[in-house]
Amino acid sequence: VWILVPLIMSSPFSFWIHAASMVASVVIASTQGLVVLINKRIERCSARERHLQMQALSGILMMFGAIMILRHKHIHGKSLMPRTYHGVFGWIVLLLYSMQIASGCLKYFKLLTSGEKSYRWHGMVGSWTFVCSMCTISYGIFLVFSVPFALSTTLFLLILMGKVLPRVWTRLFPFACLWDPRKTQRKSSGMALSDLSEGSKPLSHSQLHAEVRV
Repeated sequence: VWILVPLIMSSPFSFWIHAASMVASVVIASTQGLVVLINKRIERCSARERHLQMQALSGILMMFGAIMILRHKHIHGKSLMPRTYHGVFGWIVLLLYSMQIASGCLKYFKLLTSGEKSYRWHGMVGSWTFVCSMCTISYGIFLVFSVPFALSTTLFLLILMGKVLPRVWTRLFPFACLWDPRKTQRKSSGMALSDLSEGSKPLSHSQLHAEVRV
């Protein structure tokens, strides 16, 4: 609403429906698909199914938005080829989403039929695709609105990414786990268990009494 109301008031239908479709695709549908996938309270099978449905909806909305911007350009006699970085990045994101949806469907149905986990790159590429789509939307906002409005909207999108994907930075940048206290805690706990299983033996009853007296 924050983004769309000014567009509806100042832009023709063929343009703002493009923006509305893209925002609904990424900020609503795709975000919901990611939220349900990382929600530990939802059964894993149901989460995968819901994730697939929301990402497919996201792809449909994105395709519709792309068709509408082509229609807008045709109406106003503009070239259908992308002439800005926003347009180029938009088509790249659309191709990435199409690839992700296709590989996600294959991954899901292969898991159902044979129980085999395939396309293990799907999660990392999906994280990059989500970030790229958010950046493309942010860049498009800078092209249309004033700088203060665009900056505040970009800040909102960054906060949304941080809330939706708490592990996105460790997926995109593996070295980030060095600053993740949860990773460090798990690592130290794992080392302690490993030391106990490899060489350390539990103290006997007499040894425990001796240590207490000391």
